[in-house]
Amino acid sequence: MTASLTGMTDAMAGLERLRAAAADGSLAGLCGSRGVRLLVVFGSAVDRAAVRPPRDLDVAFARSHRGDGPPVSVVTLMDDLLQVTRINDVDLLDLDRADPVAKAAALLFGQPVFQEEDGAFAVAQMAAFGEFHDTEWMRRHALERVLTLLVDSAVDIARAQYREYVRQVASNLVP
Repeated sequence: MTASLTGMTDAMAGLERLRAAAADGSLAGLCGSRGVRLLVVFGSAVDRAAVRPPRDLDVAFARSHRGDGPPVSVVTLMDDLLQVTRINDVDLLDLDRADPVAKAAALLFGQPVFQEEDGAFAVAQMAAFGEFHDTEWMRRHALERVLTLLVDSAVDIARAQYREYVRQVASNLVP
């Protein structure tokens, strides 16, 4: 992380450049030409409760549902974002392929910088929350299974250590 002349981190300066591109319409042109329906900034750059300055700029995107645009090239979109923000530390999340936890984190705590149509961000937020909620039981089940395996392993290790301890004590008692 380096500081710019204005005292902002590179990530914050990149965010300001991205917001400026949104305000002047150039981001809408870029997103439209790349088949992007929604572009959201999330993570430490927009987290007001962050304890330290952001080191990178987290950006999530969703593809356009219109059939008339080109498919999104992640490499091309990343290159475009690097040029717009003029920073090298941009992380890109494909919302159409993200798991429910990552999608919810980006959409429930992020800030939109581009929407193909009004309300696209709100609709995406509601869908992300619904998917997160609907899949919560699977995450809970997986966590319970992992915890069971960890406890079982810890018990097995403790038993083995206890047996070894008893063996050593017994061997010291026998003359």
